[in-house]
Amino acid sequence: MKITNRQYAVSLHETVKDAKNNDQVKEVIKNFITLLVKNNNLNKVNGILEEFNKVWSEQTGIINASVLSATKLDKETLEDLEKFAMNVSGAKEVIIDNQIDKQVLAGFVLKVGDQILDGSLKTKIKELKTEISK
Repeated sequence: MKITNRQYAVSLHETVKDAKNNDQVKEVIKNFITLLVKNNNLNKVNGILEEFNKVWSEQTGIINASVLSATKLDKETLEDLEKFAMNVSGAKEVIIDNQIDKQVLAGFVLKVGDQILDGSLKTKIKELKTEISK
């Protein structure tokens, strides 16, 4: 039976959360790596870690969000976007990463989990071009 990245991640999460101290965590990780090698799945480690982060976030109520903007957003705007992301996702806490991309032109693109809110000028211009060409 093929073990998915998600299954590995859930298993690792369950084992790590029961560890009592750092030594036990190190032992769990060592055993986990040994299992991946034994199953010839060491090449899956990046995908497993991505899934592990998702599982951890689900269990703790903390999620990551990213906001793409042409310039660095001010603290107040980031706080407003964090509150919005919390409302949309139901998370207790949002860790937001502001990435700069000059192609956005103005506005921002907010990604929270699988949801994307695109308020960028670039997208608005594309939509307007499409509407005009009809």
